[in-house]
Amino acid sequence: LTTDGALTATGDISFDGGTFVFNESGADKDFRIEGDSQANLFVADASTDRIGIGTAAPDGPLHIMSASAGTVTADSNADEFVIEGSANTGMTILSGSGQAGVIVFGRENNNNLGQFGYHQGLQHFTWGIDTAQQLLLDVNGKISQTKSADGDAFLLTANSGSAPYGFH
Repeated sequence: LTTDGALTATGDISFDGGTFVFNESGADKDFRIEGDSQANLFVADASTDRIGIGTAAPDGPLHIMSASAGTVTADSNADEFVIEGSANTGMTILSGSGQAGVIVFGRENNNNLGQFGYHQGLQHFTWGIDTAQQLLLDVNGKISQTKSADGDAFLLTANSGSAPYGFH
């Protein structure tokens, strides 16, 4: 099938087998999928090499937008993955019972320099450096630090007295 202009089809289209390559020549040609109520359900912006979900003008390589947050753009030091909304905005990490959801930071030659996560079974948040847990927040609100090389440890708990926190 060869066409010199627009290819238009109505009804269902079925393809069986083969590979689909869009924009093989690398031309500045965007690709857009429209949803039932969303004009920019999925946009590949060829001029910036960015993907937008819910936006025609993505701020980074992957930008997911449910609604505009206003006249703001992502910080260029943290724009690889942008989540944007006009009200409460967030993301969810779902993991199995007894398992952990974790965000890990790394670099070349070390893929786990720092991390924080939540363990479903133990019901606690942990923060770590170089794969070692450094700080823990448990279900009772207790914050504790693992012992350092010199044996010192830190524990912060709620205090029933007049001071809001007790140090141990």
